[in-house]
Amino acid sequence: MGEFTSIAVDTNNSPHISYYDVTNYDLKYASWTGTNWSIKTVDSTGVVGDYTSIALDTNNRPHISYRAGTNYDLKYASWTGVGWSIKTVDSTGNVGSYTSIALDTNNRPHISYNDATNYDLKYASWTGVGWSIKTVDSTGYVGYYTSIALDTNNRPHISYYDNIYYDLKYASWTGVGWSIKTVDSTGNVGSYTSIALDSNNRPHISYRDETNYDLKYASWTGTDWSIETVNSSGDVGAYTSIALDTNNRPHISYYDNIYYDLKYVKWTNIPILSWTSETNYTDTGIYPAMGLPIGTTFAYRISYSDADNDAPASGYPKLYIKKGGTNIAGSPFTMTAVDPADVTYTDGKLYYSSRTLTSLGTDYAYYFEAYDIWSASATGTPNNSIDAPDVINNYPTLSWTNEVNYISEGVYPVIGLPNNTTFAYRISYSDSDNDAPYSGYPRLYIKKGGTNIAGSPFTMTAVDPADVTYTDGKLYYSSRTLTSPATDYVYYFEAYDVWSASATGTPSNLIDAPDVVNDITPPSAPSVVRDGTSTDILQTDYTTQISANWDTCTDAESGIAKYWYAIGTTAGGTELTGGWVNNSTATTVTKTSLTLATGTTYYFTVKAENGDGVQGSVTNSNGQLVQPTPPNGVPTVPVDTGIYSTNSSIIFSWTPGTSADPESDIIGYWLRVSTTLNGNDKFDADVGNVLTSTIIDCLDGKIYYAKVRAKNGAGLYSEWSDSSDGIIIDLSLPVTPTDVSVSAGLISNVVSVSGTTEAGSSIYSILIKDQKGDILTTGIDVSGITIDATGNLTGSIQLGDIDKNYPLVTGITVEIKVKDDAGNVSTSGISSIYKITSTSNELYIKLYNNLFNPTKNEKMYIRYELPETRAVIITINDFSGREIKNIVDNQLITAGAYIAEWDGKNLASEVVASGPYIVYIQAGNYKAKKKVLVIK
Repeated sequence: MGEFTSIAVDTNNSPHISYYDVTNYDLKYASWTGTNWSIKTVDSTGVVGDYTSIALDTNNRPHISYRAGTNYDLKYASWTGVGWSIKTVDSTGNVGSYTSIALDTNNRPHISYNDATNYDLKYASWTGVGWSIKTVDSTGYVGYYTSIALDTNNRPHISYYDNIYYDLKYASWTGVGWSIKTVDSTGNVGSYTSIALDSNNRPHISYRDETNYDLKYASWTGTDWSIETVNSSGDVGAYTSIALDTNNRPHISYYDNIYYDLKYVKWTNIPILSWTSETNYTDTGIYPAMGLPIGTTFAYRISYSDADNDAPASGYPKLYIKKGGTNIAGSPFTMTAVDPADVTYTDGKLYYSSRTLTSLGTDYAYYFEAYDIWSASATGTPNNSIDAPDVINNYPTLSWTNEVNYISEGVYPVIGLPNNTTFAYRISYSDSDNDAPYSGYPRLYIKKGGTNIAGSPFTMTAVDPADVTYTDGKLYYSSRTLTSPATDYVYYFEAYDVWSASATGTPSNLIDAPDVVNDITPPSAPSVVRDGTSTDILQTDYTTQISANWDTCTDAESGIAKYWYAIGTTAGGTELTGGWVNNSTATTVTKTSLTLATGTTYYFTVKAENGDGVQGSVTNSNGQLVQPTPPNGVPTVPVDTGIYSTNSSIIFSWTPGTSADPESDIIGYWLRVSTTLNGNDKFDADVGNVLTSTIIDCLDGKIYYAKVRAKNGAGLYSEWSDSSDGIIIDLSLPVTPTDVSVSAGLISNVVSVSGTTEAGSSIYSILIKDQKGDILTTGIDVSGITIDATGNLTGSIQLGDIDKNYPLVTGITVEIKVKDDAGNVSTSGISSIYKITSTSNELYIKLYNNLFNPTKNEKMYIRYELPETRAVIITINDFSGREIKNIVDNQLITAGAYIAEWDGKNLASEVVASGPYIVYIQAGNYKAKKKVLVIK
């Protein structure tokens, strides 16, 4: 038993509880008499008593709304003083769930509830004579989790849940109608509502957020709803109940569904963290903001204030100290009250924590955190992460000692003999924090060929062990004898201070020294240094490069390993090269990418170095004056391809001619091409160091002239060559011969030809073709054909014996091409076909290839010549006289020579059988038979 409980407290502070007896399905009521509980069954008619809500009137008598589960009715019970008055308030459908009751100033009940039949929110009030029942909201599926409160005008205010849109809703009676508002629609919200009205009749509602499992709270500001998430830790907010204190502040009870706890929350002022405003703490919570590891104590201080005078939660405020984003060991630290006896928190109570930070770093940060006893989180700037303090250590420095022989390096001597020379290494160590070197430092590293020698690194010894002042530089030394001859020894120094800070400075870098050699005798000096690349020059045209060469040096012991050179404006100067330059073993050098001043003399200085790194004396050149002059002489006249060019591109070529330059050589040419003598309208540019150039896109009919000049290394040019004699561009084809005709004359085997073409052209070629277009002959002698000054073409061609050479020819055409002076060739001029006429007054018939194999695509040919027009019949018959194939079917044919052919097939286009066949020919009255033999 004990479900659906509701409680009210009377004026004697005694509790009154309504609840549902789940064992007997009854509505029950319990009240505290002052000594024990009085328990009564209020209603036992059927299944009754769930969804109870209780209120006490001014006489401390209970009034209970509830549901009758048997009939699904809304019921109401009140204690009259002698017994229970039970009424059915609403029985229209399934009503009475989620009831909430409130009594007005006349002790009359007002009940909100759910109509589960129509999914509506309903409201019932006792008028004094009967129940007034209203549907408040019927938009959708509403009226769940109702809660009712009456304002000072006895007007109802109801909070409830919309089960369609999952919203928290609120309805209030204005005096003339219901005002309905959606309070919160962010997700599934509004279940388990509870409402209370403040002294200004403004509603305050507690409810559950089913989406996020949170407890939420909404209040009306007068113009809008203020909505807050009260608790979002876990699954909370079910079975909420709200009440307001005399300051209109909400107090809410609710259920924690994770830990199965009853919880309570109230509105309280948020505590504040702020700076203490003490000296050094006006805008920060730490002093000092910078210090040394171990040697500095950092004092953190903060002020905690709470308008409700709530103390901090146990263990707060806390100090968080992080390095590189991670809490240091022990963080967070609980802070200590400056004055433990101070219990006034409204004006700010001070707390402190002192810390020594042992690790170097500028990545420390800190912030503070506090809660009051109600778990309200403190706000304020100190909650934010602040970049401080910096725990620093100045880096130590290694430097040269500035002693004699140690001004710019740390070893002396820099060259010596193996096993016979002691090399003394010295260094200065300084630290602005006066930190001593880490134990075993400074160290000397000596490497040979990139590898530490035996014993390296070496711990160095203090020159003055009693010196404990490191700010001005403390000296250290190490003496070493190097046993292996070599020039690939290097050394460097290394040091750390006591905080493991690495020392900086030039001595930390690799230094190429010393050289341990067997030969300390210097090589010879160059006997002479010559300016230029061969013989000595006194002057150069170049302004961007300079050259020199010298005689070979000697060294009897270890030979010459390399040469060094320098260039300056005085003998021995090095300003142009910025020091000495290694030239390997070469005895000539050209230095490029320079900016040389015209009128200035430059000198080379050269010295040799032997195999053991010993350098000899220097030798200077006598200098070379930078004075650019143009080349001597001129190139040859550019040569083209002749008088004419049938191409739009012209190739010009030339030779250096007499052009020469002893100082800087000829390095290129400038070509100029024009359509006029001495002009430059076509091409005018440097073509580089070439002796030929192609000029493209030349125009038809234009004459082009060219000339060229040479360029030296200084960029100066010679005089121009003479212009070429010009070349004509002729891109037009000659006129195609027209009116080409062939005249008679075959008796003498001569073809007479005539036609018209371009004056001044000549015969390029003649082709003779037969009646089928096949070429009869090429390479014809054209000497007998001429073209006169007006373009008339006449002459004859010898063809030879036609009957013998061309037995199957019955007609010919002539194709003629001509060419102009530039060599352009015309297209072919073609005559009409000339039919060969009969050479006899009699019919002439002759068979060719009359022994043939049609399966090999061979044919038999019939040549016949007609002296006059006649009707011609030609058939193929077998020896019985039966017609096999009709070749010419009684056709009227004019005089002339003709060729007929038989492919060895019959009328059905089938190859005939092997054997003899008769060719029957009739031309007018003339008849003839010829024999032909088919073989397969």
